[in-house]
Amino acid sequence: MKLVTRKHKKLQGVVPPYKSDVSLFKIIDRALVDGEQWYTVQVHPDIRSWMYEQPNRDKLWYNHIDHRWYTVANTFDMHEKMYITLALRWS
Repeated sequence: MKLVTRKHKKLQGVVPPYKSDVSLFKIIDRALVDGEQWYTVQVHPDIRSWMYEQPNRDKLWYNHIDHRWYTVANTFDMHEKMYITLALRWS
């Protein structure tokens, strides 16, 4: 039986593992927000750093928030314009 320390157990749920079924990016959900299309997208870990370099963070994309864990690794809410940029760059 593997011994799990309290600290290790606490951190296990904070950063969910990257799902191996995502090649580069995958739309998880979509919704109209104030009449504009937004997507929840899980990206490959290599794309995450590219996302952080993109301008207009407060207008075109956000880290996906899960109120239990604060942020979800490699998952972003993004405006349709940002999604198109992502798709053109990484397809």
